[in-house]
Amino acid sequence: MNHLTKTIQHLRETESILLYDHLLEVHPEDEQASSSYLTTAYKQECLEYPYTAPPFNSSAALWAAKCLYFAAQLLLYRQNKPESLAILFPECPVPLSPSSILSADLSLRFMPDILLQLKLIDPNDPLIAVLEHILAQWHYSGIAYNVDINKLSFEVIKNNLCLQQLYMDRMMLHQKNHLELFA
Repeated sequence: MNHLTKTIQHLRETESILLYDHLLEVHPEDEQASSSYLTTAYKQECLEYPYTAPPFNSSAALWAAKCLYFAAQLLLYRQNKPESLAILFPECPVPLSPSSILSADLSLRFMPDILLQLKLIDPNDPLIAVLEHILAQWHYSGIAYNVDINKLSFEVIKNNLCLQQLYMDRMMLHQKNHLELFA
């Protein structure tokens, strides 16, 4: 019953996707279990954050987990219809903030790998544009992906020392040289 939770947990623990069934819906019980799991994961990660970590944002974390889950489903089952993508991938219900960015990143950090696989399978898949749009908005999670930095906003990141340091650390990890964006 908790397919979303199991999928996200497996992905975070093994960095590989395991889908338990072909389901494009998430039950409220599964949402609650996923939110609980992600809350715990965030608390663990915060122990290693620099400065003061922003509070967990369960709405952003759950939205991102569902986006990742649906992207994985559509990657494997290849039955996406362009008109259904807007339903499966709505805009995040909360605005960008340090809290929402770091909470969503618990899942969205795996989106670049799904995008790369999608491009290998079908470079014209309409899902690619949808996922790239998500990563352009939530670009902390997309540092490993080739996002056009000239179209990104860094205001929220610049205004939070914790997120700014984490962003710079991730850029260094992925050998991105965009440190001038924080000047």
